[in-house]
Amino acid sequence: MSFAISNYIHNFKQLTPQQKKTILIYILLLNVFLLCSVSLFGYKLSQIKQDEIDYISERIDVPPLNESQVALVKDQIAVDTQIFMWNTGDINLKEKTVPVDFYIRFVFKSKDFNGKTPEFDIFNGKLRSAQLINHREDGNNTVELYRVDADIEPQLMLQMYPLDQELLSVRITPTKIVSSNYYFKLTAFQDHTEKAQTNYDLNKIGFVNMIVDYKHELAQFENSLESNVNYLGVNRAYMLFGHKSILSYIKSIQYILLSVCIAVFSLLINTRTNSPKNGRVAVIGSSVFSLAANVFQLNATTKSINAITAIDLMTFFCGVIIVLCYLITVRTLRFLDDDSYAMAKIFDQSMFVLTLCYSIIFFSTVYIIST
Repeated sequence: MSFAISNYIHNFKQLTPQQKKTILIYILLLNVFLLCSVSLFGYKLSQIKQDEIDYISERIDVPPLNESQVALVKDQIAVDTQIFMWNTGDINLKEKTVPVDFYIRFVFKSKDFNGKTPEFDIFNGKLRSAQLINHREDGNNTVELYRVDADIEPQLMLQMYPLDQELLSVRITPTKIVSSNYYFKLTAFQDHTEKAQTNYDLNKIGFVNMIVDYKHELAQFENSLESNVNYLGVNRAYMLFGHKSILSYIKSIQYILLSVCIAVFSLLINTRTNSPKNGRVAVIGSSVFSLAANVFQLNATTKSINAITAIDLMTFFCGVIIVLCYLITVRTLRFLDDDSYAMAKIFDQSMFVLTLCYSIIFFSTVYIIST
């Protein structure tokens, strides 16, 4: 490394003052352009990340119910509910649902239901089966334990892929939501899954209880809003997942990184020993095919959405680097024809260092912003 730097400095000193000035101007222009590009993409990425943070926070950062909120549903029966997650299927970004298997325990006053039991359903998914495992009387209370299989609709946040967080929630509601005189109040949520997610780590687990205006919450499910119930107790038992490590990030963008490397390192090809057709230009062109491979990988992994995503920003930056390397090659060939080989070589080396450094800065910034 030190030899390369000293050799570069020695060759730069051999240039004429006018040649040095030209090289420095191009270095300055490229610095300004790449700095603006990285800043622009970084700013857009930070906006996407903030949207993800806000989306998650609205759903899980909910304070405990206070007295005034509980008073809104004082005419309804609160059924204490505990959920014990037993198994979750892999989060697949192309699928609409995730299969889950869990135990759920209800504790309620026997007199409130006159020998009957509260009927429940999954608000954000489909209940496949619910098997009563145990029913017992505990003083004035009735305790029931069910084994539940369901398909849950996760809140997929594809805009930050491949550094996305995914929120898997279970929301328990009465079977007849509006006409029921009871609601399920979560008192515990525990994770007992033994099989880990393939691509995600569990970062956080918890539950929230909320009191909402049922007209706002249930309008999409209930056509008739004629009811004496003005407020409804709702809940969310959640599991927040994040990608496992930086290796997962690198694996997801491997073809983008390959494209950037092909384009950038092509600047080290000696333009004097190969024709533009068979040499550097052809190598830069091949980086486009590597970038196209990323599109196929992305389509096989995630659903398409109508929004700018983190992977889109990285693809755009890669495209900028490829076009930039092509333009640098064109200018190098002009230097080779109109000036000297020494001038062209110094120009190539300067542009190579800048494009490589800013590419590393960009992808490192993406990872830092997203984690």
